[in-house]
Amino acid sequence: MARAIQHRKRPSAATTASHGKQPPTPSTSPPRSELFGYLSMLALSLQFGLQPLLNRAYAGTIRSNAVMVIVCESCKLVLAVLAISVKLRTNPTFLSSWNLIDSLKFSGLPACTYAVQNVLIQVAMQHLSPLEFNLINQSKLIWTAVFVYFLLHRRFTLVQCIAMAMLMAASLLLSAGGSGSSGDHSDMSSTDRFYSGFVPVLVASVLSGFGAALTQLSLQTHARDASLVTAELCVYGSLFLLANMLLQSPSATSLSFDGWTIYTLIPVVSTATGGLLVGAVTQFAGGVMKSYSLIGGIALTGVLESILYQKALTNDLYIASGLVVASMYLYSSYPYVAPPTTPKTKQQ
Repeated sequence: MARAIQHRKRPSAATTASHGKQPPTPSTSPPRSELFGYLSMLALSLQFGLQPLLNRAYAGTIRSNAVMVIVCESCKLVLAVLAISVKLRTNPTFLSSWNLIDSLKFSGLPACTYAVQNVLIQVAMQHLSPLEFNLINQSKLIWTAVFVYFLLHRRFTLVQCIAMAMLMAASLLLSAGGSGSSGDHSDMSSTDRFYSGFVPVLVASVLSGFGAALTQLSLQTHARDASLVTAELCVYGSLFLLANMLLQSPSATSLSFDGWTIYTLIPVVSTATGGLLVGAVTQFAGGVMKSYSLIGGIALTGVLESILYQKALTNDLYIASGLVVASMYLYSSYPYVAPPTTPKTKQQ
């Protein structure tokens, strides 16, 4: 009987040998995902580091910043629609639950905040050096944490609070110290740089934090699709800017493409691609690794700015860079972990 059982097991060993060819297939997918994550991180670092330089080089003389934002949102909309079309092929009922009321309810206000934020960012980029802008713009992390705490009741660790304090110190150091300018910023008065550079980027950071908290509330609490939310934000934000521009200038003189060239599309496409890269890095590498990409982008901005403008960076910029890099590392490496809930045992 035992021999019969052993004899029957031999064919099953052959079948397991044939099934042994299957494990390499799933084992090859994680390395591919990991490789794609690292490539996305590299691309995000390049995009983040080059974006302020591209804006100053190819969009520094545009007349209407709102038009620039509308064109950028149009590019994002095209990419979002492509992503939605791919999802519709696999899930034909993808848009069956969509309705205009919920769309306006969950994406209307964030779209307005993002629209104003993007206009302020374009203004700030024209009055700050690329490295200054990238450093001060990271203060949006603080405001995102504040609004997420009040809207989503998310808690933070002591290390994260220290990291946010370091980030605020870096912003104050740059804005109050007049950290020096690079390139064609030397002929700009400190008053113009403060009110047209530092103030817009700080207000944009507040709006970014508020909009990010509202969007996170929509995505997580109400389980809405990211591509669909992106498309809604692009449409509503562009309509908000168009309505505001027409109300301020009925003759449509503000809808001007003065200062545009074919090369202005370079920062436009780069901005639109940045949003997709953030999503790709977050999906395939994680949110912590996204911070490392941004740190690499900040370092790249500093190196390229020093080379292109042939001017040494000031000590304030070096100190602020160290504070921002350390802050982003600490904030991402020590997240808050909720204590495990112990189930209640029935007392006998």
